[in-house]
Amino acid sequence: MFDIGDIVQYLGKFARVNSQSILKSIKEPFLEPIVRRFRFEKALSLIANGSIVVDIGCGHTPNLLNRLRTHIKEGIGIDPLIKSQNYKNIKLISKMLGDKIPIKDNYADYVTLLAVLEHLENPSRLLKEAYRLLKPGGKLILTTPTPWNKPVLEFLSFRLGWISSREIAEHKTYFWEKDLVSYLQAAGFTKIKHSYFELRLNNFLVAEK
Repeated sequence: MFDIGDIVQYLGKFARVNSQSILKSIKEPFLEPIVRRFRFEKALSLIANGSIVVDIGCGHTPNLLNRLRTHIKEGIGIDPLIKSQNYKNIKLISKMLGDKIPIKDNYADYVTLLAVLEHLENPSRLLKEAYRLLKPGGKLILTTPTPWNKPVLEFLSFRLGWISSREIAEHKTYFWEKDLVSYLQAAGFTKIKHSYFELRLNNFLVAEK
């Protein structure tokens, strides 16, 4: 559906504008913080001030919660790669994503799953956990690549080294809209909104409890 050369050119133009300052402060493939920014901007626009946010799969650094810290009441990051610790209004919990999350029911205003589901063999269990954690009326914010993105991500990582080859090698599944909606409905969600971003290469969903 898409020409990889055109996509690489599109990302490259954006990268040339932003990579100089980014490269000074990180040690990761240069396109990683750029694509992460795209995901974050989608989520940040929906999160209200003074809320409680649980970021599942926050990674080894809680970048999303760091950006939200001054605007939210509490942020909790869950990831097996992170060290359990508390600082100010942020709590980090080192936990495998398939395990039960040590947070009480109906606790969070928002649960974020940004580029996480594609790493799981069975996303159903985690989506049910997300549903459990949310307050009634709370929202799950989710991004995950579409199958159209698979050759693009593999080219950018394995051939160009622009994004993490480790991350892409760990991808288990690429999801179509209908499959994601089915998983979310099985988890208990009824109000589900789906859209695409980044040239339809990624799914963006908001599901309300």
